Amino acid sequence: MNRIILLIFVGFVVFSCEKGLQSSRYKPKFTSEWNTVEQKILDTWKQSKVDSTAWQMPGSLQLPLTYFSIHPDRNVLFGWDTYFTNEGLLFVDSFKVYARNAVENQFAEIEQIGYVPNSSEPWGINRSQPPYLSMSVRRIYETDLADKEWLAKAFGFLKKEYTFWTDTSSSAIETHKTPVLGLQRYSNCAGKEELLKFYDEIKHRFDFPDSLSDDKKIALANAWMTEAESGMGKKGGKP
Repeated sequence: MNRIILLIFVGFVVFSCEKGLQSSRYKPKFTSEWNTVEQKILDTWKQSKVDSTAWQMPGSLQLPLTYFSIHPDRNVLFGWDTYFTNEGLLFVDSFKVYARNAVENQFAEIEQIGYVPNSSEPWGINRSQPPYLSMSVRRIYETDLADKEWLAKAFGFLKKEYTFWTDTSSSAIETHKTPVLGLQRYSNCAGKEELLKFYDEIKHRFDFPDSLSDDKKIALANAWMTEAESGMGKKGGKP
C-alpha cells in the first residue's frame, strides 16, 4: 500500500514539473517583425563590410581580411562581439566567409600582441574581453568553412590565447592569477599614463572628482578597466 501511495506521489510530482516546464519555456516575441528585421539587415549589410581600405584609427592593429565591423565604414574589430556577429553571418550562405575572415583577423591580432584585445583600436589594446575565440573556431569548423589543416593552424593561436589567460609567470602579459589555484581573474595591461588617460575619459560618466591624487585615479581606472575586460564595464574607453 505504501509503495502504491509513493508511486502516485512521484507520478504527481513528475507530471506537475513537466507541466510547469512547458508553461515556462521561452516563447519568442515580436515574431511578426522578424521578416522586417531580416530585410533591414540584407538592405544595409554593405555599410558594415570593411577591408584594409576603410578608415582606421592611427595605431590600430592590422587586420588583413575583409569582415563585418559593428561600426559602419570603420575598420575596427572587437573581441567577444565578433562571436555574436558571426552567429548571425553564419545563417546567410553568402556571408559565411566573412565570419571566417573575422576569426582569422583575430589570429592576426594574436600574432601582433599575443592575445585577442577588447578592440583593434589603440584605446582597446591594453585589455582583452571574455575569451570566445575557441568557440568561434569551433563554429567555423563545424559549419564546413574550414578543413583540418585550418583547424591545426587555429590550434596554434588558441594555445597562445590560452597562455595569455593562464600564464602566472613574472613575464605574463597580464596578471590573471588569484590565491585559488587554477582560478583566473580579469585584469588589464595598461601603464600608468594609459590609466590616467582612461580616468579622464570615464570621470564624467561616474562623477569622479579631479581633485584625487594620481595614485587614487590610477586605482579607480585600473578597477574600471579590469571590469571592461570582463565585458561588464559601462562603456569604458571610446564610444
